[in-house]
Amino acid sequence: PEMLPYVYAGGDDVLALLPLDKALPAATHLRDKYMEAFQVFNKPEDTTISAAIVYAHHHAPLKQVIAKAHQILDEDAKEGSGRDALAVTVWKTGGAVINWSAPWELKKQDGTILPIDLLLNKLLLALRNKKLTNSWIYNIRKVLQNPLGSDFAVPEGINLPKLLAAELMQSREINLTPVQAEEVVNNLLTLCCYQWRDSNKQVQRDDSKFSLSGAVLVKFLVTKGAKI
Repeated sequence: PEMLPYVYAGGDDVLALLPLDKALPAATHLRDKYMEAFQVFNKPEDTTISAAIVYAHHHAPLKQVIAKAHQILDEDAKEGSGRDALAVTVWKTGGAVINWSAPWELKKQDGTILPIDLLLNKLLLALRNKKLTNSWIYNIRKVLQNPLGSDFAVPEGINLPKLLAAELMQSREINLTPVQAEEVVNNLLTLCCYQWRDSNKQVQRDDSKFSLSGAVLVKFLVTKGAKI
């Protein structure tokens, strides 16, 4: 696509340097075009493509950024998420501050499958329109009783969607109905719970594992990296 300033593109390998807001659209566009190319051979089920995005300052050493991209591609997108997946890192001076990965399509609690870019755009719009707040995102640590780190084991017997929706509705910054709050929360949980592809290439979801990294990634994209 025209938005891509390629560093190289050969075979099934692509390396591109992109503005912050173009990286995810470019990655999903490349994935779509790759899958379309294999439709000619009637073997789309035998093809997969994984990608890595590293959001880094333009002064960051390119060699280190590329090495980080290779690392998360192999360890997170391919091994952690079962291939045909996307891995994302936000890398600042002191190292990675966000690590997140998932299949290109994510499973909602009702079984509906949504593409990553569509789900992220829903959440970006919610945060911009004050249906989510930064303070609420960080308050999730307190709700789950883990003040440090980004990964949580959800306690048994807790209805996390309803609990987080109730917390969201208490915010003075927003005005949502219970149905609207649960919709926003369910979208966020879809991004934050552990999802992977099984050996049959089907997306699986584990609601007992929750990572705040997905929510912080949304905040990072909305603020264009100004704050995390």
